[in-house]
Amino acid sequence: MSRLPKRNRIIPWLLINLSLSSSGKGLLRFFRNSPLHSLGFKLAPRSLKSLLNLLPPLSTPKPIEYTTGTPIADNQLFLGCISRITDQPAIDAFQKIAEKLQTPLSIPSNQGCCGAIHGHIGDEKQAKIFKQQNSLAFNKAKTIVSLASGCGAYLNTYLEERVIDAGDFLTNTEW
Repeated sequence: MSRLPKRNRIIPWLLINLSLSSSGKGLLRFFRNSPLHSLGFKLAPRSLKSLLNLLPPLSTPKPIEYTTGTPIADNQLFLGCISRITDQPAIDAFQKIAEKLQTPLSIPSNQGCCGAIHGHIGDEKQAKIFKQQNSLAFNKAKTIVSLASGCGAYLNTYLEERVIDAGDFLTNTEW
């Protein structure tokens, strides 16, 4: 597993931890939409600017209908942590397409971050916690669909052949 240099570990760690809490999501939205973002971008060193450029625009928050208790579908959707605040339009579109294809899809409420960034910054302990959390959340899934390719690749290291990219899932779904 590749590791980020120590000086570059704080930003990914901060983004992940902020995106996992509701107050953190609000703080990220506030920062991204405030003059502080552009001011911080102007004053930031070059290495930090390249990391700030990686933060995509934040999508409009929308409640997600999680499946609680026993999952109701063999096909389950992995949301990731950053994706929940940046990829809401893609999540909505995917759910609508799956519905039109009459492909039942559930979203386990007890899923967590995939753990990839934690693994990359050397926090193997937290990465292992997320691996265990997701293994439990998706233990009954026949197929785990991921919209985020990086998350899907990391999930594949521990949830194996059940993980599929959303595009591949739709391509393989019979109409």
